[in-house]
Amino acid sequence: MNWLPDPFLLSFAGFSPARRFFIYSTFAIRAGRAEFHDNPATGERDRSNLRLKILPLGEENNDRLTTRISRSHFRLLAGERETSIEDLQSTRGTSVNEEALQPGQPRVLRDKDVINAARSLELRYHEFRQVALAAGESGAEQAAASGPLLAVRLDRMHNLAGVHSYVIVRQEAVIGSAESAVIRIPEPWMGEHHAAIVNDGGKLCIVNLDPRRGVRLNDEEMALGEVRPLKPGARLKFGPVLASFQEISDEDWKQP
Repeated sequence: MNWLPDPFLLSFAGFSPARRFFIYSTFAIRAGRAEFHDNPATGERDRSNLRLKILPLGEENNDRLTTRISRSHFRLLAGERETSIEDLQSTRGTSVNEEALQPGQPRVLRDKDVINAARSLELRYHEFRQVALAAGESGAEQAAASGPLLAVRLDRMHNLAGVHSYVIVRQEAVIGSAESAVIRIPEPWMGEHHAAIVNDGGKLCIVNLDPRRGVRLNDEEMALGEVRPLKPGARLKFGPVLASFQEISDEDWKQP
């Protein structure tokens, strides 16, 4: 069963005292949930799929993307512990790490794989997993590689304007300055793990994780650890960083 709620844009803006200019980063976000059902022919569980949609905003190559990328170009197959990509008989093809995909033959994605659609759109795939706290130092790397997926992020390469990344929140996506953050704002006034967007049955919520600078939602201060639902038009403040949460119509998305 395929299930995707409406997509959103999370846009950050703020002045960087360290760099002396305004930063502006935009993330396209969806809540992704894997749903399974039994295949009557095999008795096994089938994986649901997440059909990725691409939104080119404010970029000079919009027309080129529109004409070269097929309306149904590729899709992501969402398992509990892995994500696969499948080309949907696109006109100009899909490749992973410069290896062409055969239509109808899914390939498992690994962290930092590079996806190329129609030789026009390059995306670097990142995955964020739950690490078992009980794992010792020797087992930490193995646990990180095999734990359940919390979120995946696709970064647009060679494009400085418009949407920077596409995020699918399976369980949660941390916002902060740490390299491990799904939504990373690398500025000194952002906490390493400042907040998180959590997926509550398909509804996106915000949780405050920073005891010093905190989070304000629609000008109301949130308590540490407090969880509140995110609604279209929500205004967020992370210390001096401002962000807006806006809903996008499916008609506004260009779909591989």
